[in-house]
Amino acid sequence: MTPLFDMILERVPAPSSDDGEGYRIAVANVSYSDYLGRIGFGKIRTGTIRVGDPLFGLRGDAEPVAGKVTALFYFEGLNQIQIEEAHAGDIVGVAGLPDILIGETLVDSLDRPPLPFRPIDPPTIKMAFAVNDGPLAGLDGKKVTARSIWERLEREGRANVSLQVSQTDNSKIFHVTGRGGMQIAVLIEQMRREGYEVLVSRPEVLKHQDERGK
Repeated sequence: MTPLFDMILERVPAPSSDDGEGYRIAVANVSYSDYLGRIGFGKIRTGTIRVGDPLFGLRGDAEPVAGKVTALFYFEGLNQIQIEEAHAGDIVGVAGLPDILIGETLVDSLDRPPLPFRPIDPPTIKMAFAVNDGPLAGLDGKKVTARSIWERLEREGRANVSLQVSQTDNSKIFHVTGRGGMQIAVLIEQMRREGYEVLVSRPEVLKHQDERGK
């Protein structure tokens, strides 16, 4: 493989970037930390970002969200390392806003234009998660109360922006929407392995209309 890597270094041009002051980051993924809140990951398109810098989230026509960079993360292999500064071309994780969404632009000043906004595809499937209050409740899992189930779903919704969770008029039933049955099935299996016991409904297909009414 060494000759191939040498040829790539020799013939493939390095990405061009502006490493001046200020920064713009397009959020491509998010995660959640109990200590830092939601963390947005993306490539620094221009500028330099440092811990303590002003932080604004620009998302389409919505009002900007203001905060401050409280933590920066960089990847070395599979290891996530906390750093103090990063430059254009780096792929980093940024914490400091109460809510960060995929597709929005992180900037240090409202004077900087946002990058093209790419909203997340809307959910296509809805399922109800309910407390098992039948005579066999508690045989397959120990976490069976409405409170424990809702806390787990709420935590999943914070970490996985493609899933949406909501409460209903019935305190024992919760709605979970996602972009496919497999995605929700993975969540159900994860909860089962973690000791949760829930009842789930049949998937309900969600219909959406585009700008042309179709």
